[in-house]
Amino acid sequence: MSAGLASIMTMLAELRNELGFSEAGIGLAIGSGFGAAFVATLVMAPHADRGKAPRLLQAGIALGICGLVLLAVGDQLWHFVIGRIVFGF
Repeated sequence: MSAGLASIMTMLAELRNELGFSEAGIGLAIGSGFGAAFVATLVMAPHADRGKAPRLLQAGIALGICGLVLLAVGDQLWHFVIGRIVFGF
């Protein structure tokens, strides 16, 4: 999942050219994913240490799929920001 967060870097020019996102908008979309991953790590790590790792893994995969679907069908900046937050969390 972490590799998926960073893979967007290869598509920055496409996002700007095809969808017309500004550089600030692209930065917001990318930063929101990394910020959500950081918060999720801090919040969820204690739960994983208490033996809930399998349930967290299932929830993480489900959220990741939902976030990727939103990124795949989205064509507006807010789609990408929300999709990255969901995928990052």
